[in-house]
Amino acid sequence: MKILIPIDKSRNSSYALAFASSIAAVSKRPLEIEIVTVLNRLMKKKGGVKAQEALAGMGVQTQELNLLQPTEELFTEALGYFKDPREGVKVTTKILYGKSPSEEIAREARHSGADLILMGARGQTPLQALLFGSVTSGVLAECKVPVMVLRDERKLSDGQFRVAIAVDGSKPSIKGIKHIAENLGLYKGCELSALAVAAEIPDSLLKSLAGRVIPQDNPHEYLAREIEKAQKEDFEAAFKPLRKQLEGTRLACREVGLVRSDPALAIADYVKENETDLLVIGSRGRGRVKAALMGSTASKVTAITTVPLLIIR
Repeated sequence: MKILIPIDKSRNSSYALAFASSIAAVSKRPLEIEIVTVLNRLMKKKGGVKAQEALAGMGVQTQELNLLQPTEELFTEALGYFKDPREGVKVTTKILYGKSPSEEIAREARHSGADLILMGARGQTPLQALLFGSVTSGVLAECKVPVMVLRDERKLSDGQFRVAIAVDGSKPSIKGIKHIAENLGLYKGCELSALAVAAEIPDSLLKSLAGRVIPQDNPHEYLAREIEKAQKEDFEAAFKPLRKQLEGTRLACREVGLVRSDPALAIADYVKENETDLLVIGSRGRGRVKAALMGSTASKVTAITTVPLLIIR
């Protein structure tokens, strides 16, 4: 498996590096980890990493050009997270050049055959968390490689690793299941739970009740039965593709049906109460803005929880 880790001089990069190093330590799978940083293309044309001084001498305000200077210390610090890697783990570094960091990261992910992009995010307030920041949002928009986002320092331990995946029967959620199944063994001791959310009064029931005669001898009991039936149907529709995707794999999965009017709150509360280590969620976005916002449920979950997210498009 190949993991791409974009870094800069911010603290957020350490989140991704620390998590990747813990994966490398406990996973039994062969891993190739590529650490990249992005420079404005002028840095390449004007002499590489020493170009900042040359441009400053020409009167160019390099701060306005957002020229990151990837000194040896930047990569040295990053490689320090992978001291004495186990057999089967290869760590490399690379400088990318371009005007848009997100475009260059996405391009490198595609060309290098990356299976996963691991990024730290700056989001702190609900709005910032919702949008992730321009680079992360741009990467989500530019490519379909799964992106794992971390907002604080997390590490994978030798103990049980709790993974929750939000499922609703849609293609993105099915892709999420497929990704976990294909990468079985990446997370040692993975404990997987699939989360499906049914409304307190499902829309399908509301539509079916239109024009229906409700028995008047015990209407509350009748409606309670109908609500429960509709909820079970919604759960079945969400879990059925999951079971089909897991056929023939060694991955056990616990099906969890949650009932709540707001799916995002239901998922966020579950991952918090169950000390979930990773939440897998699908994104329906196609354009840049839609991909960044990921749809109402996914974006709201993103804004109200700090659990590491694996976003599948």
